[in-house]
Amino acid sequence: MKICSNCGVEKESESFYSHTNQCKDCISKKSKKYRGEHLEEIASRNKKYHEGHKKEIAEYQKKYNEKHKERIVSWRKEYYLKRKKRIADYNKQHYGERKEKRSDYQKRYREEHKSETASRNKKYREDHLEEIKSHQKKYNEEHTTENAVRRKKHRENHREELAIHNKIYRKEHSESLAISRKKYYNIHKEEIAERNRNYSATSNGKAASVRRCNARRSAGRNVENTLTAEQWKKIIKLQHNVCNICKRKFTSFDPPTRDHIIPLIPIDGTKGGGLTFENVQAVHRSCNSSKRNKIHRGFIHVWLRDNDVIKLDAT
Repeated sequence: MKICSNCGVEKESESFYSHTNQCKDCISKKSKKYRGEHLEEIASRNKKYHEGHKKEIAEYQKKYNEKHKERIVSWRKEYYLKRKKRIADYNKQHYGERKEKRSDYQKRYREEHKSETASRNKKYREDHLEEIKSHQKKYNEEHTTENAVRRKKHRENHREELAIHNKIYRKEHSESLAISRKKYYNIHKEEIAERNRNYSATSNGKAASVRRCNARRSAGRNVENTLTAEQWKKIIKLQHNVCNICKRKFTSFDPPTRDHIIPLIPIDGTKGGGLTFENVQAVHRSCNSSKRNKIHRGFIHVWLRDNDVIKLDAT
């Protein structure tokens, strides 16, 4: 037992530091009072000391952290779990008030320490690959809808930048991308085939197939190839579901086919017409075959972008 020289209370020996006669509670109260009265002075002194001993402090902290790594991690985890809500509220308020300042500092720091940051991040990812994958998977499962909304918004706001970045990236990593695509295809061959079959059965899929076929036929001819499924439906509607050559109605046994009004490869050798809304008419397959690559002079529909139709009689 020992008597405190400050408060005069007899206490256990554990309540005293070995070098003083004052108890721990009294010393703590005095320190707290002193810090409250000399806050600016202490801050200034600490700042000055840190600036003068930056290297020594960094080295000491590094050694200490390495030596007591497990204890520090355990303490931090315990501290965070006890004060989770309070920390979250404080961080929200703190970062909300300093959002712009923090963003500017981070941007400036990244620009000044680009190579260091990149190498440090790379090393960390290599050392913690499994942990990162596990964490990302868990996070994505818990925040599926939020992630989808955020990605969509980001793509809409940065469409041009993303297009430029993707183009450069594909050019620089063409070999690695080809290998990864091949690997992915081999693993998911059946799924891809099923997805392609389902897409090809839709109106958009059929329109895309026609455009691809037209692109192959028109290679090197510098013609447009832009007809969509919606525009094709519009053409059939404007023709009142009637063939533009024989004037008979389309049926499920004799469906409409896309015909170039100005043929892709005209018989007279002039520049051909593309697969566009303005240059396509709906005709029966037999009519299309008999017309071949001639211009149907008897009756031409010129489709205007305002969905009107002009009928021109050949002279």
